[in-house]
Amino acid sequence: MHISNLEVFLLAAELKSLSKAAKILHLTQPAVSNKIQMIEEQLNISLFERSPNGVTLTEAGQTFYQYAKDILHVYREMVENLHKLEHGNQKIIIGAESVIGSYFIPCKITHFREKFPSIDIKILTLDRPTLLEQLKNGDIHIGCIDGTLPNDSSFHSELISTDTIYIAVPNHEKWSNIEELTIEELYQLPIILPDEKMGLRQSIEETFQKQGIDMNRLHVAAEISSVSAIKSLVESGFGVSFLCDIAIRKEKLSGSMKLLKISSLPLQLNYHIVYQPDKIDHVTKQLIHYLLS
Repeated sequence: MHISNLEVFLLAAELKSLSKAAKILHLTQPAVSNKIQMIEEQLNISLFERSPNGVTLTEAGQTFYQYAKDILHVYREMVENLHKLEHGNQKIIIGAESVIGSYFIPCKITHFREKFPSIDIKILTLDRPTLLEQLKNGDIHIGCIDGTLPNDSSFHSELISTDTIYIAVPNHEKWSNIEELTIEELYQLPIILPDEKMGLRQSIEETFQKQGIDMNRLHVAAEISSVSAIKSLVESGFGVSFLCDIAIRKEKLSGSMKLLKISSLPLQLNYHIVYQPDKIDHVTKQLIHYLLS
């Protein structure tokens, strides 16, 4: 007897409706009826009494319902214990640069933790050189980087997502009717640059270079290695900075900051996973697959 058939029967019994069970399970009603019929034929009993208002359990169905609940409970307990036996309370350590580590990855791993509650996931926010060194030494299992890929051929990398880089400004009256800046206008503003070790900074520099734009003309008010610190300075009116939408969603909702486009400058930030294929196990591979999905 298939476990999936028991799950369908229990849901239909609790909802007292085959159609409602089918909708929740994303099955057709004939498919639900067929699974229940398979149980009835195997046991040579009738599980439900059907009427225009739905279904109710027969006397045999009520008895079977109790056993089915127990069987399903034991099955799930077995699967969980076997999983723990194989994987234990494993820890996956992710080393991540500031943007992807502070904003993108935490949102992505929530559902993975629900599926694998025994897996302890630790996220370390690191600068690029430290991240790559720890990844090579095996101190972290996965690297998540902002921007350009490392040149080291021992690392395998895959693109997770791409984000647009904007100019973040305080949501003051001065900026209320402005949605876009030219490069010349940008040159006139105090700029808070991400630190040169950050992938965000490297992506900005590469794009400026490709577009033939002189970064030395920027009026750099500060160079900061923390995205949170950059946001605080922007909110205070100290200057403007290069940030992605995902990094200031909270501030946009609160109304303290806004994002401006830069005319004719396609600034983008790529998010990549970087790892050494020969140093990851089955569960870490599943996490990588999940992050890429």
